[in-house]
Amino acid sequence: DVAFIIEDKMPSDYAYNFGASYSALEVNLSRQKEDLAHIGAGYDTYLASDVKKGLAKDYKVFLIVGNRFDKETIDGINNICKKNGTAIIWCGTPGIYGQDGSMSASNVSSLVDMEVEFAPGAVTTAVAIDSTSDDPLIEGIQGYHYGKSEIKEVNPVAYIKDSNATSLGKISDTDYTGLAYKEVETKDGGSYLSIFSSIGH
Repeated sequence: DVAFIIEDKMPSDYAYNFGASYSALEVNLSRQKEDLAHIGAGYDTYLASDVKKGLAKDYKVFLIVGNRFDKETIDGINNICKKNGTAIIWCGTPGIYGQDGSMSASNVSSLVDMEVEFAPGAVTTAVAIDSTSDDPLIEGIQGYHYGKSEIKEVNPVAYIKDSNATSLGKISDTDYTGLAYKEVETKDGGSYLSIFSSIGH
């Protein structure tokens, strides 16, 4: 089963910040749920604050979206989600705000366990999956484009700049990696799979 974890204040945050709109919010929330339903994946939805109290059951896959997570929530994500054998799919700019309210790529990097940077200028909110890759994670969808290529108002847009991560796709019309994954060591001596997408859908 999948745990879909949403930042508590995400609806208002996305609607009024990042040069975004309710269109970007719809991409990150409503269409995520539709896609999970289309592939037949069972999922439970949680607010990020629920992670502080613990989740109802153990999950193998976590889909986490949001920009603001307090220290207790981040501790919960680190302890509950980042376990041996799990996979976490991060979308957008998770944890971009530090505890002091400042925005930085290093805040995102720290949460997703990959080196992340912000793309300069305006880029499209769309990702082109590598058409030549034989990686099993994208088997059958090589060359597929997702997101909304007509939107260039969202700022910042994060991309992966980690030499230890495996690139699966680029932000459309750029050379910036917009989809990648990395095996990350866990506290219990195993590893979890961190999957990062610059775009929410």
